[in-house]
Amino acid sequence: MKKLLKIFLTIISLLLFIQLLFYCYLYVALSLRTEYPGLFYEGNRTVPEEDIVYLEKLTIRDLRQDRVWEEDNELWKYYILKKLPFQSKKMIKEILSNYCKDFYDSHNAYDQIIFVFYKEGGRMPWFWNNDDFFDLEYNSDLILGRCFVDKKGCRFREGAAW
Repeated sequence: MKKLLKIFLTIISLLLFIQLLFYCYLYVALSLRTEYPGLFYEGNRTVPEEDIVYLEKLTIRDLRQDRVWEEDNELWKYYILKKLPFQSKKMIKEILSNYCKDFYDSHNAYDQIIFVFYKEGGRMPWFWNNDDFFDLEYNSDLILGRCFVDKKGCRFREGAAW
């Protein structure tokens, strides 16, 4: 009788252990999918050449998610900065600010243009292809900075990811 009870408890313990392993696996798999969706992305990973902007030592990508606020006559543009280089923050801000000023000068139909720059990351990889795979608001912690350009000038504010 004791031997039968031992076998029964061993089987129950083994089943509980297998169930625990299964839930641990599910947790890890779902965590990876939410934090690093690029690992599981099976779509097109090529980046259209017209979306890439080369600025001195920086490479940025226009996400083509422009938003126009007609009541304020504002344009919002979104970019990903490819692999944050080992340069000073001051130099990066200067390069990005110059790009924003030049863009505003050539597209001055708006009262203000706001540029939002994201850092390339696990949740927002460089090859993102506008198929709603990545959410800009969900990735707000990857914002390097925002550049506000209007007739008064250019102001750059650092984001959380800097």
